[in-house]
Formats: sequence, structure tokens, C-alpha cells
Amino acid sequence: DQRLMDTDRVFITGPYQPDEAVALIRAQGAALALLPSIWPETWCLGLTELWRAGLRVAAFDIGAPAERIRRTGRGFLLPLHLSPAAINDTLLKAGRGRSLQLPIHEPSAYKVSD
Repeated sequence: DQRLMDTDRVFITGPYQPDEAVALIRAQGAALALLPSIWPETWCLGLTELWRAGLRVAAFDIGAPAERIRRTGRGFLLPLHLSPAAINDTLLKAGRGRSLQLPIHEPSAYKVSD
């Protein structure tokens, strides 16, 4: 943990109250959010808070987060088998506002456009 904290890219905000979540998320100045869960969650409160903060959300195509993103179109889905490098490249392009062509209904057939 300390090595990660020493990078100046990771920090801990500490405990917060539920009504503070949206403000804390917005204060980060994020362009988008990633829900890296590899387990098929049944709801995902984090997704709700991220949407309330106005972020698009990337998640793996499993469980309730995928169903909710697919239903609303407020994010994009990543194939579960995607390599870490491909995930990184996709998130960087999405964060820079580049066009992502990720078919919500066919996540394994996606293409990232420059």
C-alpha cells in the first residue's frame, strides 16, 4: 500500500457520510469512473453515486452494473477477458473524450476509435 501511496496518484479521503459521496466524487475532477468488479454484483450502490455525480461509468459486462448501464446507456461495458493494457487504453481514450464505439449489447465485439 505504501508504494502505491508514494506515487502521488492515490490518496485516501477517509470516512464519509452517505450524503457526502457525490460531493467527494465531484471534487476529484474525474472524466469517467471504472467499476472494476469481476463478480456479478446484485446492485452496486457505487454505480448510483457515480451517476449522481454526473460521471459516465465503465464496468465489466457482468451482473447488475452491466444490466443497469445497458438499460440506461450511461457508460460502457468492457469484456471480462480484456487485458489490463487494453482496459487502460480504453479508459485513457474515453477520458480524453475520444469516440468509443462499444456496442452495449455485444461487448466482446467492441472497437476503440481514435
